[in-house]
Amino acid sequence: SSFAAWYCGSDSANVKDVLTGFLRDLRTLLEVSRTVYVGASSGGFAALLYGRQDPSGVVVAVNPQCNLKTYHPHAIDNFRDVCWPKEENNGTLVERIGGDLSELYAQGFPNTVIYVQSSGDMFHLNNQFSYFLSAIPPKRQNCFIADVRFWGRLGHPGSVPLHGYIPWIQAALRSATIKGVEILETYHSLSPSGPSKANPVDKSATTEAQTKTAVDVREWLLNN
Repeated sequence: SSFAAWYCGSDSANVKDVLTGFLRDLRTLLEVSRTVYVGASSGGFAALLYGRQDPSGVVVAVNPQCNLKTYHPHAIDNFRDVCWPKEENNGTLVERIGGDLSELYAQGFPNTVIYVQSSGDMFHLNNQFSYFLSAIPPKRQNCFIADVRFWGRLGHPGSVPLHGYIPWIQAALRSATIKGVEILETYHSLSPSGPSKANPVDKSATTEAQTKTAVDVREWLLNN
Protein backbone atom coordinates (compact mmCIF):
# COMPACT_ATOMS: atom_id res chain seq x y z
CA SER A 1 0.00 0.00 0.00
CA SER A 2 1.08 3.57 -0.60
CA PHE A 3 1.99 6.00 2.17
CA ALA A 4 3.27 9.52 2.58
CA ALA A 5 6.97 10.05 3.33
CA TRP A 6 7.14 13.87 3.14
CA TYR A 7 10.43 13.81 1.15
CA CYS A 8 12.28 13.19 4.42
CA GLY A 9 14.11 10.00 3.49
CA SER A 10 14.78 7.09 5.82
CA ASP A 11 17.32 5.91 8.35
CA SER A 12 19.38 4.58 5.42
CA ALA A 13 18.87 7.43 2.93
CA ASN A 14 19.63 11.07 3.75
CA VAL A 15 17.14 12.46 1.26
CA LYS A 16 16.92 15.89 2.88
CA ASP A 17 20.60 16.70 2.37
CA VAL A 18 20.55 15.23 -1.14
CA LEU A 19 17.53 17.28 -2.21
CA THR A 20 18.87 20.43 -0.57
CA GLY A 21 22.12 20.12 -2.50
CA PHE A 22 20.39 19.17 -5.73
CA LEU A 23 18.03 22.15 -5.64
CA ARG A 24 20.85 24.53 -4.79
CA ASP A 25 23.01 23.22 -7.64
CA LEU A 26 20.09 23.29 -10.07
CA ARG A 27 19.35 26.95 -9.30
CA THR A 28 23.01 27.76 -9.89
CA LEU A 29 23.20 25.77 -13.11
CA LEU A 30 20.06 27.33 -14.57
CA GLU A 31 20.99 30.80 -13.27
CA VAL A 32 17.41 31.42 -12.19
CA SER A 33 16.56 34.60 -10.35
CA ARG A 34 13.40 33.19 -8.79
CA THR A 35 12.11 29.72 -8.00
CA VAL A 36 8.53 28.78 -7.14
CA TYR A 37 8.18 25.68 -4.99
CA VAL A 38 4.76 24.07 -5.50
CA GLY A 39 3.28 21.12 -3.68
CA ALA A 40 0.01 19.75 -2.35
CA SER A 41 -0.58 17.63 0.74
CA SER A 42 2.72 15.89 1.60
CA GLY A 43 4.24 17.67 -1.40
CA GLY A 44 3.21 20.93 0.26
CA PHE A 45 5.30 19.90 3.26
CA ALA A 46 8.28 19.47 0.93
CA ALA A 47 7.65 22.81 -0.77
CA LEU A 48 7.61 24.57 2.60
CA LEU A 49 10.65 22.69 3.87
CA TYR A 50 12.96 23.17 0.90
CA GLY A 51 11.55 26.52 -0.22
CA ARG A 52 12.54 28.08 3.09
CA GLN A 53 16.19 27.52 2.19
CA ASP A 54 15.91 29.80 -0.85
CA PRO A 55 15.77 33.53 0.04
CA SER A 56 14.63 34.40 -3.49
CA GLY A 57 11.98 31.70 -3.57
CA VAL A 58 8.21 31.63 -3.32
CA VAL A 59 6.29 28.65 -1.91
CA VAL A 60 2.80 27.78 -3.12
CA ALA A 61 1.61 25.16 -0.63
CA VAL A 62 -1.80 23.61 -1.30
CA ASN A 63 -3.62 21.94 1.61
CA PRO A 64 -0.21 20.97 3.00
CA GLN A 65 0.76 18.97 6.00
CA CYS A 66 3.07 21.21 7.97
CA ASN A 67 2.89 19.77 11.48
CA LEU A 68 3.28 16.01 11.67
CA LYS A 69 2.73 16.15 15.44
CA THR A 70 -0.93 16.85 14.78
CA TYR A 71 -1.34 14.67 11.69
CA HIS A 72 -3.08 11.28 11.49
CA PRO A 73 -1.12 8.90 13.78
CA HIS A 74 -1.66 5.91 11.50
CA ALA A 75 0.04 7.74 8.62
CA ILE A 76 3.08 8.44 10.80
CA ASP A 77 2.99 4.80 11.96
CA ASN A 78 3.25 3.60 8.36
CA PHE A 79 6.09 6.01 7.61
CA ARG A 80 8.01 4.95 10.71
CA ASP A 81 7.50 1.22 10.13
CA VAL A 82 8.80 1.35 6.56
CA CYS A 83 11.40 4.12 6.60
CA TRP A 84 12.48 4.62 10.23
CA PRO A 85 11.99 1.26 12.01
CA LYS A 86 14.71 2.07 14.55
CA GLU A 87 12.73 4.99 15.97
CA GLU A 88 10.93 4.06 19.18
CA ASN A 89 7.79 6.09 18.59
CA ASN A 90 6.22 8.74 16.40
CA GLY A 91 7.26 11.56 18.69
CA THR A 92 10.97 10.83 18.40
CA LEU A 93 10.59 10.37 14.64
CA VAL A 94 8.91 13.74 14.13
CA GLU A 95 11.60 15.43 16.21
CA ARG A 96 14.39 13.70 14.28
CA ILE A 97 13.13 14.71 10.83
CA GLY A 98 12.01 18.20 11.87
CA GLY A 99 8.40 17.38 11.17
CA ASP A 100 6.87 20.49 12.72
CA LEU A 101 7.36 23.23 10.14
CA SER A 102 5.40 25.71 12.23
CA GLU A 103 8.27 25.60 14.75
CA LEU A 104 10.77 26.06 11.93
CA TYR A 105 8.98 29.04 10.39
CA ALA A 106 8.43 30.59 13.82
CA GLN A 107 12.20 31.10 13.89
CA GLY A 108 11.88 33.30 10.79
CA PHE A 109 12.07 32.72 7.06
CA PRO A 110 13.65 34.59 4.14
CA ASN A 111 11.24 33.44 1.44
CA THR A 112 7.58 34.20 0.70
CA VAL A 113 4.78 31.72 1.38
CA ILE A 114 1.42 31.45 -0.36
CA TYR A 115 -0.72 29.03 1.61
CA VAL A 116 -3.81 27.81 -0.27
CA GLN A 117 -6.24 26.02 2.03
CA SER A 118 -9.68 24.60 1.36
CA SER A 119 -12.13 25.42 4.12
CA GLY A 120 -13.89 22.19 3.16
CA ASP A 121 -10.81 20.23 4.30
CA MET A 122 -11.63 20.77 7.94
CA PHE A 123 -9.01 18.42 9.33
CA HIS A 124 -6.15 20.26 7.64
CA LEU A 125 -7.74 23.64 8.34
CA ASN A 126 -7.87 22.99 12.09
CA ASN A 127 -4.85 20.72 12.61
CA GLN A 128 -2.36 22.10 10.11
CA PHE A 129 -3.19 25.58 8.81
CA SER A 130 -4.13 27.04 12.20
CA TYR A 131 -0.82 25.98 13.76
CA PHE A 132 1.20 27.37 10.87
CA LEU A 133 -0.66 30.69 10.82
CA SER A 134 -0.21 31.18 14.56
CA ALA A 135 3.55 30.61 14.21
CA ILE A 136 4.24 33.34 11.63
CA PRO A 137 6.42 36.02 13.27
CA PRO A 138 4.80 39.48 13.18
CA LYS A 139 7.79 40.91 11.30
CA ARG A 140 7.31 38.36 8.51
CA GLN A 141 3.53 38.59 8.10
CA ASN A 142 4.04 40.70 4.98
CA CYS A 143 5.73 37.65 3.42
CA PHE A 144 2.80 35.32 4.07
CA ILE A 145 -0.36 35.10 1.97
CA ALA A 146 -3.28 32.90 3.00
CA ASP A 147 -6.01 32.00 0.52
CA VAL A 148 -8.70 30.10 2.43
CA ARG A 149 -11.98 29.36 0.69
CA PHE A 150 -14.39 26.62 -0.35
CA TRP A 151 -14.25 25.35 -3.92
CA GLY A 152 -17.26 23.06 -3.59
CA ARG A 153 -15.60 19.82 -2.54
CA LEU A 154 -15.40 18.54 1.02
CA GLY A 155 -12.46 16.59 2.40
CA HIS A 156 -8.82 16.55 1.41
CA PRO A 157 -8.25 15.00 -2.05
CA GLY A 158 -8.99 17.41 -4.86
CA SER A 159 -10.59 20.03 -2.63
CA VAL A 160 -8.43 22.75 -4.20
CA PRO A 161 -8.82 22.57 -8.00
CA LEU A 162 -6.17 23.66 -10.48
CA HIS A 163 -7.78 27.06 -10.94
CA GLY A 164 -7.48 27.53 -7.18
CA TYR A 165 -3.69 27.66 -7.19
CA ILE A 166 -2.37 28.01 -10.77
CA PRO A 167 -3.09 31.78 -10.74
CA TRP A 168 -0.95 32.07 -7.59
CA ILE A 169 1.94 30.38 -9.40
CA GLN A 170 1.52 32.80 -12.29
CA ALA A 171 1.42 35.77 -9.93
CA ALA A 172 4.53 34.57 -8.09
CA LEU A 173 6.41 34.34 -11.37
CA ARG A 174 5.17 37.61 -12.88
CA SER A 175 5.38 39.84 -9.82
CA ALA A 176 8.16 42.44 -9.91
CA THR A 177 9.46 41.15 -6.56
CA ILE A 178 8.61 38.37 -4.11
CA LYS A 179 7.08 40.82 -1.63
CA GLY A 180 3.68 39.64 -0.51
CA VAL A 181 1.87 42.88 -1.38
CA GLU A 182 3.27 42.88 -4.92
CA ILE A 183 2.31 39.26 -5.48
CA LEU A 184 -1.19 40.07 -4.22
CA GLU A 185 -1.47 43.02 -6.61
CA THR A 186 -0.22 40.87 -9.49
CA TYR A 187 -2.72 38.15 -8.61
CA HIS A 188 -5.49 40.74 -8.57
CA SER A 189 -4.42 42.11 -11.95
CA LEU A 190 -4.52 38.61 -13.46
CA SER A 191 -7.99 37.81 -12.11
CA PRO A 192 -11.00 38.12 -14.44
CA SER A 193 -12.52 40.83 -12.25
CA GLY A 194 -9.54 43.16 -12.12
CA PRO A 195 -7.91 45.47 -12.33
CA SER A 196 -10.34 48.00 -13.72
CA LYS A 197 -11.52 51.49 -12.94
CA ALA A 198 -14.47 49.94 -11.13
CA ASN A 199 -12.28 47.47 -9.27
CA PRO A 200 -8.83 49.01 -8.66
CA VAL A 201 -6.13 47.78 -6.35
CA ASP A 202 -6.79 49.44 -3.01
CA LYS A 203 -3.53 50.69 -1.52
CA SER A 204 -5.17 52.80 1.18
CA ALA A 205 -4.93 50.15 3.92
CA THR A 206 -2.00 50.77 6.21
CA THR A 207 0.57 48.21 7.20
CA GLU A 208 -0.34 48.86 10.82
CA ALA A 209 -3.97 47.94 10.18
CA GLN A 210 -2.99 44.81 8.26
CA THR A 211 -0.69 43.74 11.07
CA LYS A 212 -3.41 44.30 13.67
CA THR A 213 -5.82 42.11 11.68
CA ALA A 214 -3.24 39.35 11.41
CA VAL A 215 -2.52 39.52 15.14
CA ASP A 216 -6.26 39.42 15.93
CA VAL A 217 -6.72 36.31 13.77
CA ARG A 218 -3.71 34.69 15.37
CA GLU A 219 -5.00 35.36 18.90
CA TRP A 220 -8.44 34.01 17.99
CA LEU A 221 -6.92 30.79 16.63
CA LEU A 222 -4.77 30.33 19.73
CA ASN A 223 -7.67 30.87 22.13
CA ASN A 224 -10.40 28.90 20.36
